[in-house]
Amino acid sequence: MTANENYFMGKPRIPTIIFQIVSDLNSAKLALQKGEINALVLANSFKNTNVSIHAYPEDRVGYLSFHMGSPRVQDINLRKAVFFALNREEMNIGAYLSPDFYVNAYSFLPYSSAYYTENLEKYDRDLAKVRQYLSQVSSVPILRLAYTANNVQQEVQAMVAQQNLRAVGITLELAAMDGTSLYDKLEKGSEEFELFLGGYIMGIDPSNYATLFVSGSAYNYGHLADKPLDDLFAIGAVEGTPAKRLQIYQDAQRRLADLAVHYPIVTNKRLLGLTNNVGGVEEARLIPIYTFEDMSKLYFK
Repeated sequence: MTANENYFMGKPRIPTIIFQIVSDLNSAKLALQKGEINALVLANSFKNTNVSIHAYPEDRVGYLSFHMGSPRVQDINLRKAVFFALNREEMNIGAYLSPDFYVNAYSFLPYSSAYYTENLEKYDRDLAKVRQYLSQVSSVPILRLAYTANNVQQEVQAMVAQQNLRAVGITLELAAMDGTSLYDKLEKGSEEFELFLGGYIMGIDPSNYATLFVSGSAYNYGHLADKPLDDLFAIGAVEGTPAKRLQIYQDAQRRLADLAVHYPIVTNKRLLGLTNNVGGVEEARLIPIYTFEDMSKLYFK
């Protein structure tokens, strides 16, 4: 990208910006340390180097979901037993190493949303409730969890989930696969796995999240079908009174939690590694999706 010298916010301080695709993460980290590239998303472990780590809110929600197209997970008692067996904090501290880089998630909305509520079933780890719900399950199947290969955070979360469930007598098999293949299988309703890990950034307005959970929607990868939840999203999309709209979407958050299908794990901060010779980061402002709000403010020291 070449700078536009007539940019209305002022002439950019760097004449050219190159976006380089490096397929191997270790090679990309090495290139960053050598100064061959100046910025890398999802960088860490650069203590005592020429690289600074910048963490900023991304409004992303990472989650674990049941695949409701599978006949093996139709018993809500099984689903609740699984959720109460999971340890969200262990999953996040293992994946992100420090609370500086994440906030535990309890809702399908990010905590920064004006509609967010924690007045719902959070599914904090509770072994007594695990036993209670498992006692109502006639036969506990072996479950399979799919996640994106080479996603370090998901790999850690999957292994912690496996350990959590093993401790209560539930076998969880792990299946790492290519992300495109995973979502292709989900769209087609494959029964190869019963759970999967994912994440999304859907913006500010809560109506945007309908496509993830309303019956038959494009990104309803868990194949959830619940008319009361569908109705809440439909009513919320057209309600013009702020207080009523707030109540509708808080009811939607509680309804989804009660269904024990979607288990929010984390609202993580994005990590950006920058070589120390890059200045103007605060002025350029780190934001979700686009990384920098105004790249013209960056410069080399």
